[in-house]
Amino acid sequence: MHCQITNGIIQEPQSLPIVFGNVSNFHLLTNPELANYGWYPFMQTAPPIINPALQKLTERRTFGGVVVLQSWSASTMTAAEALAYATATMTDIANAIGPFLDQAVAVKQYDSIISATTWLTSNLTTYRAEGGQATAYRDAVWQAFYTTVAAVQAGTQQVPTKAAFFAQFPPLWPPPPSNGNGPLV
Repeated sequence: MHCQITNGIIQEPQSLPIVFGNVSNFHLLTNPELANYGWYPFMQTAPPIINPALQKLTERRTFGGVVVLQSWSASTMTAAEALAYATATMTDIANAIGPFLDQAVAVKQYDSIISATTWLTSNLTTYRAEGGQATAYRDAVWQAFYTTVAAVQAGTQQVPTKAAFFAQFPPLWPPPPSNGNGPLV
């Protein structure tokens, strides 16, 4: 990755273009040759580990004469920023619940959580049982979501990541047996 410096402003890091201006094979030039056109290597660094519910990262790029150096600083979010983060994260989780539930029932070839739960009133014992299990699972996931929202709003729980929220749920049903070539249906 390289950065172009134009009028003293460091541009976003990017791969070198194949053609730049009237120079073909620009991406094959050496770093000293690239410097003649204002392009310099970008020295990327790993950002520090932060709690994204409480802190935000700020990236800084500086030109060291030969390379563009990246650095990071962490700062505490304002109350408004923390609220915006919590709202966005919880909305993201809420939007992912439907697809998560659809995937959970797909193990037994149901199209969606809706189609699985409609079997709750079936006269067929197996499907009625699966409809009941799907309904209970759906209710448990949504109850956990609303409990989490209330705890976050009360300040008794930090905002979970989407991965952490869904990791608390075991599979609704075990995956079907496989012979190594896919599930046996």
